[in-house]
Amino acid sequence: MFFEKKQLTSFESILIRESGMRFCVEYEIEPKDDKAQISLYRIMIRDREDVRELDSQAVMSRDEFIALCNRCGLMGWNGFHGAHPKGVHDGIMFTLEARVNGGEEIKAEGSENFPKHYREFVSELSSALRGS
Repeated sequence: MFFEKKQLTSFESILIRESGMRFCVEYEIEPKDDKAQISLYRIMIRDREDVRELDSQAVMSRDEFIALCNRCGLMGWNGFHGAHPKGVHDGIMFTLEARVNGGEEIKAEGSENFPKHYREFVSELSSALRGS
């Protein structure tokens, strides 16, 4: 029997939070007309509270962003729970929350353990934010 991977066809919102010992950032992707607006926020602590500060923004064509999501297998990340590897004393933690394809939810999380192609996905977002 032949199985086809489920494809992303549209997105309402995607939020990825990454944190480590000395940093916390959020990548927020939202549709804007025929574009995907990518925003990077730095999470700073002020008066014992998290404060979200916009660091940079970029736009990518909607079709290019959807192709990136499908190439990296974003739809298959739902339910991913990457337990922290034994013997690793530090690392990056992530959470992902997305609403796609007309309201379908995707949730994933991990601690120095990521879904397949996650790093490629975040690297492409970072490149867009740098203008590369």
